[in-house]
Amino acid sequence: MCTRFTRSRGQEADLVIVSLVRSTVQGPDVRHNVGHVAQAELVNVLLSRARKLLVVVGDLPHFEEHGGEAWKQVTTVFRRIGKIKDAGQEPLG
Repeated sequence: MCTRFTRSRGQEADLVIVSLVRSTVQGPDVRHNVGHVAQAELVNVLLSRARKLLVVVGDLPHFEEHGGEAWKQVTTVFRRIGKIKDAGQEPLG
């Protein structure tokens, strides 16, 4: 099943794939740069629904630099305990 996280109503899934589609700077306002996921509450919802595997696809440096404090914290955790794969690199083995 595929659903938008805003419609998940607190439900979890074994696998969650998150697509972060923003990658351009649109000005000084965080919301213009990363969209509605600039809200810390939505970041929490987005990242807390996976039971086994969370896959985040997107321009992580953009969210780190232009996504506000919540995304700075998230990217710090991703870099510390996650596996980050640059699209230009060889596949993870």
